[in-house]
Amino acid sequence: MILSDIGQIVNKYWYEIPNHFNNVKLDEFIVMPNHVHGIIRIQYNKLCNLRRDAINRVFTNNDNIGGITKQNNPMLNKKSIPYIIRWYKGITTHTIRQLPNSFIFHWQPRYYDRIIRNKKELNAIRQYIKNNPKNWEQDRNNILIFF
Repeated sequence: MILSDIGQIVNKYWYEIPNHFNNVKLDEFIVMPNHVHGIIRIQYNKLCNLRRDAINRVFTNNDNIGGITKQNNPMLNKKSIPYIIRWYKGITTHTIRQLPNSFIFHWQPRYYDRIIRNKKELNAIRQYIKNNPKNWEQDRNNILIFF
């Protein structure tokens, strides 16, 4: 991939994530023409109690005071995927909009995430990310726009 100015910013700040979140290790990553794929590894320790129901985005621990809409909201927890992605989208959007002759850049409002449960699944997802550029011609997101 030859990255545009926007692609270079998106790429740069991906690799900045561990500098801002010390519980994160990065894995496979690729910038595509209109999206990115990446694996973020969250390192939890015994003091970090972030167990939650991944489907419903609610905490499942017994000391849940206030529910998801109060202090236990994952968006407010600096060790959570939602917080990390919010930071990443925010810093890249801000930086891209500073470019000369920039247009109104925005990310889609949500993102796709999944919990990788074993080594086999991890390796399959890594391979999918690596193969994404060569499969771009057949990708459903590859929409040609002529100006």
